[in-house]
Amino acid sequence: RARTMAWQPPPWATPPANPSLHLECWRGDELVRKIELTQKRRCFILGRQPGVADVLITDDEAVSRQHAALVASKESLYLYDLKSFRGTFVGPARVDP
Repeated sequence: RARTMAWQPPPWATPPANPSLHLECWRGDELVRKIELTQKRRCFILGRQPGVADVLITDDEAVSRQHAALVASKESLYLYDLKSFRGTFVGPARVDP
């Protein structure tokens, strides 16, 4: 079975100036997971596919193999939906693929 290639970040992506980042996953008012992003990387792929996803989320069937990407620039983070089946949300707002 062929392995799907990981999404590539835009050329302007750079490791963040502040390497102490974390990702919080909320379900309603409940914090269900806090993930430390300690590596200094240009982007983090979130999903269920081992070997491709930098942040594995295997306990949520709503998450696609390559679900979303967090892309860093010098002072900001950008969230991209990677054409996931159920979508990516920030609060109630859906992120456009």
